[in-house]
Amino acid sequence: MEGSYRIAATTFRITMTGGGAAPAGLLAPFAIARPSGRPDVLVDLRFDPGFRDGGGRSRGKSIGSAGGDVLSFRHASFAGRLAAPGGVARAAFRLAPDAHALANVVRIVLAASLPVRGGILLHAAAAAWDGGALLLAGVSGAGKSTLSRLLRRGAEVTPINEDTVALRAERRRGLTVQTFPFLRSNVSADPHATFPLAHVLLLRGKGENRLERLDPVRALPLFMRHVLQFAPAAATAGLILDLALRTVTRVPCWSLSFRKDDSAVGFLARELGLPLCSLSE
Repeated sequence: MEGSYRIAATTFRITMTGGGAAPAGLLAPFAIARPSGRPDVLVDLRFDPGFRDGGGRSRGKSIGSAGGDVLSFRHASFAGRLAAPGGVARAAFRLAPDAHALANVVRIVLAASLPVRGGILLHAAAAAWDGGALLLAGVSGAGKSTLSRLLRRGAEVTPINEDTVALRAERRRGLTVQTFPFLRSNVSADPHATFPLAHVLLLRGKGENRLERLDPVRALPLFMRHVLQFAPAAATAGLILDLALRTVTRVPCWSLSFRKDDSAVGFLARELGLPLCSLSE
């Protein structure tokens, strides 16, 4: 089975063998019927029941260099190689026949191929509020999903993603945020929609509602913790750092703690100057 998919302005041509019809449904919203031009990434996937379920995300994975611009990966749910030069990136993986493993592999391939196309992939949640995207970055347990649910319940927001988002520098629109194939339903209705980045919220956990503006020097290392980096070349690593630096210098960055109730939404509306009229009564 072969198909073309558009994810974060990157065109994938993916060949799947070994009974991958069920997990391939994860990518269905991103499918494009008539791709124009050559693809950005060629991916060969072989679904192999010898690998176990991929529900553990990327934990325990082994990453190594196979020489040049080639990276090798090994995990309980997948194994493969990725070559991401400046032109068409190429990847070949064997993986467990489930959607978790497929999401992990696509995450790796996109994170490695985005930098040369002006983007990075982040372990972060995001929601669009009053026309701009709030990027919610934090370690596991810091409250990304909790705050996303509070925003959906208490404000007129468009959920973008709760786990992984793409950040891109567009020539006309500046820094924009876009969703990524995820295993939950709370993503934006249009998987190809882009949202201008308005604020970066670096979550430090739950507590009292408190927001502190960070200067770029303090924000950069905190922001970089959440960038998914698979850079087989030093030049690619430089592109990642350049986009991160551009983000923290051009977009307001904040350190946020919040209460696990609806007061967090009203607090953010007041502090960030978002219209209270967009909040539910």
